[in-house]
Amino acid sequence: MKVARNNRERVVLASIVVAAVLGVGVGGCIQGSPDQEQRGAGSASRHVGKRAPRPGHRIDATLGDRVELLGYDLEPDAPRPGQKVRLTWYWHCRRPLGGTWRIFTHLVNRSTGEMCLGCNLDDESVDNLRALYPPGRWQAGEYVSDVQYFTLPDTIPFGEAEIRIGVYQGSSRLEVTDGPSDGDRRVPGPHFTTGWTPPPVPELAVPHTTAALTIDGRLDESDWSRSAQTAAFVNATNGKLGRPVTRARLLHDDEHFFIAFECEDDNIHSTYTKRDDELWRQDAVEVFIDPPGKGRDYFEFQVSPAGQLFDTLVHQHPRRDDSYDGAPRAGVQRQGSLNDDSDEDRGWTVELAVPIARLGEASVAPGSVWRLNLFRLDDRLVAGRAFLAWSPPLSNTTHVPSRFGEVTFGAAASPAGGLRAGSTPDAGTEDR
Repeated sequence: MKVARNNRERVVLASIVVAAVLGVGVGGCIQGSPDQEQRGAGSASRHVGKRAPRPGHRIDATLGDRVELLGYDLEPDAPRPGQKVRLTWYWHCRRPLGGTWRIFTHLVNRSTGEMCLGCNLDDESVDNLRALYPPGRWQAGEYVSDVQYFTLPDTIPFGEAEIRIGVYQGSSRLEVTDGPSDGDRRVPGPHFTTGWTPPPVPELAVPHTTAALTIDGRLDESDWSRSAQTAAFVNATNGKLGRPVTRARLLHDDEHFFIAFECEDDNIHSTYTKRDDELWRQDAVEVFIDPPGKGRDYFEFQVSPAGQLFDTLVHQHPRRDDSYDGAPRAGVQRQGSLNDDSDEDRGWTVELAVPIARLGEASVAPGSVWRLNLFRLDDRLVAGRAFLAWSPPLSNTTHVPSRFGEVTFGAAASPAGGLRAGSTPDAGTEDR
């Protein structure tokens, strides 16, 4: 089977070379309906030629000093969510790249550069051209017409969308050495309005407590009943109601910021056993705290259902300082078993205490407003991975400070009780 496949690829490549030698024109080589264009690998050769095309929209970007992105054609010229789109990119190879370089296409938020869920368009290539004749195989002097035909997502969760393109090999992207670039080694292409208006970020007033809270995950102190409570978390990428049901509660005293999570969960799962493990890859809750509210430096805390902790100081994402120690304390109670797929669990509860002094603040004045966001990550058995938020970032990343919610701190009624004297949070309490 492998030999046969290799033979077929040789035939395809031979036809590409023949087309190039004969000077098959790129500008007029895209014929027929998109359905017809998707049919066969053998027709990939008609997208390669020696005659320069005339793009309707010029870009003139150079990548790696070897290939040029001349421009593109877009039909319709002003697409809308849910519409079918035909997008043709025009490339010119100055010098061969070699290697295994391939083309990627991202539909992104024009202002932030972040992709939404389902907005990776890498594989939407007519005639399977990107797989059969990727940039690593291009020859000097060739013009390549890279046609994509796809349907835009019904919901694009940002008002201004832009399609960006680039060339990658493994985890590396080819540098844009000349022409327009977004600073992330991507070339900006067509952009359009989506008609979408983002929901406002949520706000909460956080009560001051004088109760002595034991950080054990039980939430049985009376002050938790008068805490600030969020609505059920929503899908982080589109703002729609999310599952499994997750809510959070907030309190503070003179020395600590308290955050509790109540997580419905039919399969509690986390195999991490060390402080600062990559908890976000399995079940976990996350807290992002930005006291100045400027969106540049902020603190991140995570807790797993096994009671493990992760913390870091983010410096204008993706830079971060993992040596930061916020001295958080966490307690977890599980209503079910951990890492046992044979039974059905009910959920787990987290109680987290973060020292205010470790957040760069000496104290919290009454009326102070901080920016905050809360997340839930869940690996589900049947429904796939859940990505939930208090304030949806409307992206596939948690790091969108402009979408953090706002919390206002209340005044103290009397001296704070803080953590109960002598209490030691149990990060791995028994299941109940």
